[in-house]
Amino acid sequence: MTISLKKDVPSMVYADKTGSIFDYPGLQMAGRSGLTFEKVNPEDLIPLPEGSELFVLPGTVPVAWDPQQKDFVNFEPAPSSSQGKIMAVAAFMAPAYTQLLLPAYRKRDPLGTPLPLFAYTAVGWWKGKFYVAGFRSDTDRRQDISGFDVKKVKRNTLKLMRQKKHNRLIQHLGKCSLTLDVRQLKIFFLEGMRHRCHLPRYATPGASDVFPSRKKEVPLPLRTG
Repeated sequence: MTISLKKDVPSMVYADKTGSIFDYPGLQMAGRSGLTFEKVNPEDLIPLPEGSELFVLPGTVPVAWDPQQKDFVNFEPAPSSSQGKIMAVAAFMAPAYTQLLLPAYRKRDPLGTPLPLFAYTAVGWWKGKFYVAGFRSDTDRRQDISGFDVKKVKRNTLKLMRQKKHNRLIQHLGKCSLTLDVRQLKIFFLEGMRHRCHLPRYATPGASDVFPSRKKEVPLPLRTG
């Protein structure tokens, strides 16, 4: 599903100092390709897939497209705002989807700690939904979160870890399955090792600098007033 009206572009979204997410209707979402900011083509947008997450990117300033100035602008609230230093927001799309644009932002400190390597995707807000720049590239339904039995995943993971308690790889994968939202690992344990999976590594330095939005499970956006 894509946005049907070519003239419609979602509004930009940002997060305040607490991680709460807001939209700003006066500015349009933008994206980035490499180091170049890009206007968003509505035909490249889809609703945020089920099972995706929203991430707040500390130490960043959101960049949006200003249709009045016809230019990319840094978005910062007034110094008197209670929102504090705001941050850019990115989507981490569910497996089976491919990103088309990175989120648009500038780092407050170009020499600051790099963000962990995740597939950050440009995200915006339009008519009561989040939209992202991407498309479904894998039609296999094993990727869909609706097919996951969370209790069975945990049961199977713990069972296999007990059976192979001396296998360090299985122990590592099991811990990641239980503590991280790594879909391929959940498939791996849910299907009894019948599917291949990627090998995750332990958290990289600075990984705690990126955190899921606290508001991702409540209706958004929370309007600025």
